[in-house]
Amino acid sequence: MPEALLVATEVKNLAGQSAKAADEMAAKVGAIQAVAEQTIISMDGVATTITTMQEINSSIAAAVEEQSSASREIARNIGEVAGIFRGIASRMTEVGGETQRATTVAYTVGESANRMQEALDTLASLLARAIRTSSDLANRRHTRRRPVLLDGSVDQTPALVRDISECGCYAETKGAAPTGGQGTVSLPGYKLSLRGSVVARHDNRLHIRFDERKIGREEVDRMSRDGVCELVRLAKQDHLAFVDKIMEAVGGQRTLLPADLSTHHSCRLGRWYDSVNDPRTMRLSTYKGMATPHRTVHESGREALLALHAGNRTEAERHAAEMKRASAEVIRLLDEMERDFARTLAEATE
Repeated sequence: MPEALLVATEVKNLAGQSAKAADEMAAKVGAIQAVAEQTIISMDGVATTITTMQEINSSIAAAVEEQSSASREIARNIGEVAGIFRGIASRMTEVGGETQRATTVAYTVGESANRMQEALDTLASLLARAIRTSSDLANRRHTRRRPVLLDGSVDQTPALVRDISECGCYAETKGAAPTGGQGTVSLPGYKLSLRGSVVARHDNRLHIRFDERKIGREEVDRMSRDGVCELVRLAKQDHLAFVDKIMEAVGGQRTLLPADLSTHHSCRLGRWYDSVNDPRTMRLSTYKGMATPHRTVHESGREALLALHAGNRTEAERHAAEMKRASAEVIRLLDEMERDFARTLAEATE
């Protein structure tokens, strides 16, 4: 083959290869462009997603900040409410204290009214006794009215018989007093049941005159001796208990108000003492001498509590010591009165 033809053939082949390579390159460039365009689209999607996430994060941050602000506001409000409740609790404590003081005052006033009523009742009883013992004419019973302290009943109503003679008795009922002019006095301890007429009545206090059956003098003396012995035993027991509770209050072992205390008229010994109508008993030096120390026991006990509530412990202890000395004197006089009273009964039989 001539050389020129060979060269032309090679050039032709090269040109064909170049065209083919160009076509391949164009196809690859097109593919690359397609991928690039897809990548751009994806990147746009990613950018949009990132933007959306940023917006969400901003919303979350704003919500968190708003929640934190709300929490701080709630905490502040709770603090204010807690402060208000502490103030209310403090006021309630103050109100409770004021209520307690008001209750104490009301209780004291109520008890004072009761004491006033007791004093009025006692005054009436003392006046009646003074009149009854002033002369024989005023005494409805012309036999000796021996003091006693006997549990019994009047028409089945529980009663406490405070004096008795061969012909009658004086009794305090513990419930509604029997109605009508008649009554039956029962003394189970002595197996006695006596019919009588109510000759005088004041509230639940009855003066009864026995109708037919009379009691023998020895039997009445025995009742009276037993009654005074029992009274002395109970009065000594009461005084020791009274002194103990005052001393416990002064020592801080218990709470006790002055209004809680009985008076020297309303205690057991005082009620018995004021009801005695027997001139022989009333003339005994031990009976008469008992009035002052007995009153001192109750008044000093009350003064001790008043000083204690005023915060003056030294004064409270001074009154308590005075009360103990007076109580010891009362107990001594009670023992001597028991012996003196027994002698008056023995003298009456001689």
